[in-house]
Amino acid sequence: MTIVRLHAFNAASLFFKKMKNRTTLILLSFFIGIAISHTQEQPGDLVWKNSFLEQTAPAPRVQIGFHSTACFDRNNNILVLPHDGNPVCVTKNGNVKWYYEFEFKKSAFGSPSYSAVHDAFYFGTERPDKVVALKATDGTKLWEFQSKSVVRTTPAINEEYIIFGDYSSTYFCLDLKTGEKKWQFDTKVDGRRPDIYSSPVIGLDNTVFGAPHNHNLYALNIETGKLKWKFEANYKNKQESVESSPALTKEGNIVIGLNKVYLINWKDGSIIWSFDSGDSRPKFSTAAIGEDKIFIGSTARDAEKGYKVYCLDLINGEKLWEFFTGIGQWPGCGIAIGQENEIYFQAGTSLFCVDGNSGKLIWNLDENFKGRSSPTLSEDGYIYIGSEADYGNATHGFIACVKANSGLADTAWPLFRQNVYGTGKMDTSLTVVDQPKSQIVVEGSALQLQVEALGLGDLKYQWKFNGENLNGEIFDKLSLFGVTADMAGEYTVSVTDDNSTVESEPAVVQVLFPPKVTKQPESQEALAGTTLRFSVEASGTPPLNYQWKFSGLPLGGSDGPDLELNNVKESFSGEFTVTITNEHGEVTSEPAVLTVIKDSDLDGLSDVEEQALNSNPNNADTDSDGLKDGEEVRIHKTNPTIADTDQDGLLDGLEIRGGFDPTVATEREPGSLKIRTAVELEFFTLEWEQYQLQSSLDLTSWENEGEPFKGVGGYSSIYQSARDSKVFWRLKVVD
Repeated sequence: MTIVRLHAFNAASLFFKKMKNRTTLILLSFFIGIAISHTQEQPGDLVWKNSFLEQTAPAPRVQIGFHSTACFDRNNNILVLPHDGNPVCVTKNGNVKWYYEFEFKKSAFGSPSYSAVHDAFYFGTERPDKVVALKATDGTKLWEFQSKSVVRTTPAINEEYIIFGDYSSTYFCLDLKTGEKKWQFDTKVDGRRPDIYSSPVIGLDNTVFGAPHNHNLYALNIETGKLKWKFEANYKNKQESVESSPALTKEGNIVIGLNKVYLINWKDGSIIWSFDSGDSRPKFSTAAIGEDKIFIGSTARDAEKGYKVYCLDLINGEKLWEFFTGIGQWPGCGIAIGQENEIYFQAGTSLFCVDGNSGKLIWNLDENFKGRSSPTLSEDGYIYIGSEADYGNATHGFIACVKANSGLADTAWPLFRQNVYGTGKMDTSLTVVDQPKSQIVVEGSALQLQVEALGLGDLKYQWKFNGENLNGEIFDKLSLFGVTADMAGEYTVSVTDDNSTVESEPAVVQVLFPPKVTKQPESQEALAGTTLRFSVEASGTPPLNYQWKFSGLPLGGSDGPDLELNNVKESFSGEFTVTITNEHGEVTSEPAVLTVIKDSDLDGLSDVEEQALNSNPNNADTDSDGLKDGEEVRIHKTNPTIADTDQDGLLDGLEIRGGFDPTVATEREPGSLKIRTAVELEFFTLEWEQYQLQSSLDLTSWENEGEPFKGVGGYSSIYQSARDSKVFWRLKVVD
């Protein structure tokens, strides 16, 4: 169960209400303010709401409401503008920082903007009709400008100028620091003066875009106020209000809802595409622009399902989905986009959170929201939204803080007026909007890196590798072919526009290697019955996997760089290969040919050799001297057809076991000539035991003689050379 704390002033009564299967304690009417803190906030939870009556209300009889959209300063404080009340600056937790006391009945319908350069808030009012600049730290008035009529638009600002429109159909440009007028532009057509609800914006090349009620879109030079071009929507009902403010794509083009939703080329005012909602008298909200989608509210409606919010394809304007808000007020406020591509908007009495990909409802919160306050989504994932007063029930409006699913998206226009500062200005500083991506590539393949940047004028590029310029690589794409090991490293690109140069983040390229044989297995000859080994050496990104093959067929259990063959047979003659694989490729070795030579008696001599020696190719010990024919020839250099090669009366095998030389009849030792004899030791052994022969001169200290051996299950003889002294012998059973 979620634990909830409430801090309230003038609260009348409490009751429990089930909300989203969580029990939440709320206050019932007659409140001045509510602050709710959860130990575990969930998306859609109300964190706090407050009317700030002690600061905002100029008189007890006035019902305070909030049309405006909340605006942050650089210290994350928020300015809120009540209709018929005093501006209040509060912290993100809803604590009052300062308020500015207006003369009675001054109203603010527009939303404030904030300049980080001057650390000041700017907003328009009516009764009297002014634009006011307040210091963000304490609310001190910096300047005010007397307009010709009501100012309900939200100012657009850059580093030097502030742009706004009023009900006299006029756009004004003031000096941001002093409030001094630079120019004004009159949109009067055929003697009619259209009101201006729609807020202006500042786009690429500092062009000002605005759309008064005559359903025209104007592009103005910010320095002179001269008309660059005008787009006419050709809408018969020119008196229908335009409430959609221009929104700007990352290319600088304008999305606006007039009689249709248009995507307009920012350079010349030509139509890129348009979308018709089918409504006979359409109105649209200000659009929010994601990576590849546009979200916009409309007055188009279904009699049962209510008003619609559209999702349009940014490229061609085709409808991707529509969401019905239910019966009630149309979704005329701006829309905010979260980092998870969810969107937030207010319609009827609810705040909605909808999946931007599918159009499916994620959650909605009904706190009796009213009016046209657009949700401000903070970077750390909280929504701040205002509500108009409920005049029928004589209750005040409020500002609410609601937990969002994620923070503000990093897209061209993710929020009404683009950002939490509410500048209404497209960021024209040189910016890398899509960094080159780190990659892992396989040796020999192609590599492509790409950067996307926005800035003024024609952009110039210079790619670098490990900090050094790459000659000729001066485009937004870098393509390399036949990647080698020495191409691994850090790639960056310097981007230059008319004003400055920025460096991209490094893209780290890692090169992986398919297997490569560095030493081929070698062909071999082997006698039947012997053991041999094939070996291969290979390089490549580990792990490497090996599969040996014989005549093209896999050999089971052969999964290493060595292949050992025991007791080879003539049938093993043929080609052996090994296929080496990893995640990035495979390679097969050259064939190694095995030739198995016939050795019928498996004595270590080929049949051909035995025929040359006159030994018996079908008898491993032709002369029956206890040695195989192959051992006699290759190891002991004795005659395999003569049992006693040196004719000293001892068989060759007996001499070997006794430690004598079977090719020498007498053996000379320093100082004398002795005839050495062998000792035959006979023991009875069990075939399931292991034994160790030991000797001792005193029956106390025993030494091992030779290696342990397995019993035979009967009597067996062990030959040892004779010793000069008395020797004791024994067999010891070992593990």
